[in-house]
Amino acid sequence: MSRTRDPFYSSARKLRRAITLYDRLVDLDRVFRSNLSVNWQTIGPDGEGFYEHIRVPSKAIPEEIEDGMIDCIHNCRAVLDLLVYECGLLKGVSSRQLMFPVASSESALDEMFADKKRQLHRLGEKFQNIVRQQKPYAGGGNLIKDLHDLDIIGKHRTLVELAIITPATLGNMGVAILGARFLNQGLSPLEVAVPIPNRITSRLKSPAGSMGDIYRQMSDVHLLVFADDVPLAGRRVLWNLRSMIAQVDTVRNNVILTLS
Repeated sequence: MSRTRDPFYSSARKLRRAITLYDRLVDLDRVFRSNLSVNWQTIGPDGEGFYEHIRVPSKAIPEEIEDGMIDCIHNCRAVLDLLVYECGLLKGVSSRQLMFPVASSESALDEMFADKKRQLHRLGEKFQNIVRQQKPYAGGGNLIKDLHDLDIIGKHRTLVELAIITPATLGNMGVAILGARFLNQGLSPLEVAVPIPNRITSRLKSPAGSMGDIYRQMSDVHLLVFADDVPLAGRRVLWNLRSMIAQVDTVRNNVILTLS
């Protein structure tokens, strides 16, 4: 369908671009992790007899992966703003502030809909209901707020950094120390995978000895996650990007259906 006949051409094109970038990231991630290893560097002992064990990856995360990740996020977030703009054109609404609403709280989202300058109220009750169902605000438990925050960081503040984790299962001491939170979630601590810490302080010179009672099984699988100081910290990059794209696609389809 030509862009002159499809009123939602722009958002569709951005969505396709996000999917293309994601597919490229999957390939880059596979190549990067295919010969990646993580080794221990031991420092010490210090004056009190403690050793510092630090996990060091055999190679740095390629800039191409970090840049491709944030480009995917930018395009995915842009789908939502373009979708609202396209809806506005169909409804005869024109406003520079006509953007997909993402708020700091549920009450702040209500204020955005009530703000006459934003013109969101003119897009109709069905549109508002779809947005409200997504809970695009802090505490809403929805990836759209995380997508928005990552996009803001990547465009206006700093690079969105990634990290490498290595999952392992818990040993007996690990169950005693860390298992309670998994039991509260209805999970078996003996089966759940947790990331091995990147830094351990211990009186034992060997990092394996320092962790042997806590982690039962050391994994050779290394995963890319969001770094500690950004939204979704510690969570898998590709899994969450795929989920964001799927959610944005669902929102777009639902909005289009309300106008058909």
